[in-house]
Amino acid sequence: MALATDSAFLDALCEARRTHTVPLPVRAVADDIVTRALALLFPHFSPGHGALARDLAAEARALEDVLRAAVLGVVDDGPRTDDIVGAWLAALPQTRAALLRDAAAIADGDPAAEGVDEVILAYPGFYAIAVHRLAHPLYEAGVPVLPRVLAEHAHRATGIDIHPGAEIGEAFAIDHGTGVVIGETTRIGSRVRLYQGVTLGALSATQPSKTAW
Repeated sequence: MALATDSAFLDALCEARRTHTVPLPVRAVADDIVTRALALLFPHFSPGHGALARDLAAEARALEDVLRAAVLGVVDDGPRTDDIVGAWLAALPQTRAALLRDAAAIADGDPAAEGVDEVILAYPGFYAIAVHRLAHPLYEAGVPVLPRVLAEHAHRATGIDIHPGAEIGEAFAIDHGTGVVIGETTRIGSRVRLYQGVTLGALSATQPSKTAW
């Protein structure tokens, strides 16, 4: 039977869309948030738009609009959304400073790195850390779904899976990064370097699984 004429299946899909509680474009919006935030914070990610203060202010306002719509879509509370978005934006100078320390730590520990600019431009470890530092405050604020989707954006792009709930100190470096998994319960201090093929915070043998097999 052709899918287009399978009325029972199509009815089930229609019902799934009607009862869906998460905004359908949340993944695309998460990608947009990351793209806009990194372009604002680092010229390495900028598409080459203006470098005047008014240009950057316009970029910041556009980022704010996209983030507010995304948070409101999953929180459904206007005043709380304003508080969350305001705090996130106010922390961006500290976020950028933390990421510059991360980039310097990666460059200092890798003899093959030609400098911080190369790390920011080309290192998947830096990209994954950057997205985590954008997602973690939203997770801490209790925003559902969106922080995890932001983390999945970085996972798709780099192969590095960092749960937004993980706590990571300053000057954090991931070398190569393929196969790195950092779970929700992970607590990492400052000036830590992590190599590829490492899992932190996974289910231990003494913890019960959430799923009965």
